[in-house]
Amino acid sequence: MPIYEYQCDACGKCFETLVMGGKAPKTCEICGAKKIHRVMSACGFQTKDRSGLVTKSAAGSSACAGCTSSSCASCK
Repeated sequence: MPIYEYQCDACGKCFETLVMGGKAPKTCEICGAKKIHRVMSACGFQTKDRSGLVTKSAAGSSACAGCTSSSCASCK
């Protein structure tokens, strides 16, 4: 069961939701507006050396305008 990220056109906030059976949400979880759209989720990775220390870390930028978080879950 995939978790998708959505952004509200009315309030601009992002939210994640579990989509079961292809039933996408109809309204914004934050403000209740009906104009929402699915956004591309950012992915991240870490590279570790032989001892297990993180040597490189990266994450895509958030889909929300003006947000510096790598996950829309923090926008709630």
